[in-house]
Amino acid sequence: MMSMNEELQSTNEELSTVNDELKTKVDQLTVANSDLRNFFESTDLAVVVLDRNLRIRSYTEAARAIFPLQPSDRGGCWPMSRPVWRQPTISTARRRSRAAAPRCSSG
Repeated sequence: MMSMNEELQSTNEELSTVNDELKTKVDQLTVANSDLRNFFESTDLAVVVLDRNLRIRSYTEAARAIFPLQPSDRGGCWPMSRPVWRQPTISTARRRSRAAAPRCSSG
């Protein structure tokens, strides 16, 4: 009986240690997820995150200006069968890039 109690106590300690390690990992993932969410919400970059099966996991609002994405597309397949680029993407990108480029002043 004593031996069984010692084994149970040892197993309980091991489980407690593993649980603490898992809590630390969850905390780290929570911080990383929060950072990524803040990045997505505050950036003007067009980012589309796909999983390995090419299903849409998430995207930034800026990506909606380029790709025909809808909130219902999350979890769905990448829309390869429909037109991907909205027109006039290249000219709009050039115009936006020129407007955002730093200006040099002589003197």
